[in-house]
Amino acid sequence: MRQLGVHACGIIIAPDKITKYSPVQYVKEGDMTVVSQYDGPTLETIGLLKMDFLGLRNLSVIKNCVKIISKKYEKEGKEIPEIFKQFFIDTSFQPPIDDIYTFEKVFQSGDTT
Repeated sequence: MRQLGVHACGIIIAPDKITKYSPVQYVKEGDMTVVSQYDGPTLETIGLLKMDFLGLRNLSVIKNCVKIISKKYEKEGKEIPEIFKQFFIDTSFQPPIDDIYTFEKVFQSGDTT
């Protein structure tokens, strides 16, 4: 391996904790974000699903799925998984419609890094 690379929007979907299937490492000290040490094709070979969520439409679909699953948990009297709660926090930002900088300088230019 020459270097570590992290996909900007790559998400691994596993039936249980990722650590049961793949070695992982923290992105940086003090950050609880972990990354798999396997690449996409290797993850798929061992039966995991790697998705690349680059589009906003994909995020809307996922958000709706999380809402449906959360309602099912509530209906069954189960606690909603923490990762679902975090998803709503992470995707709740709505810039004001008159925020010229955000719309012209960030979204129109495509510079979302």
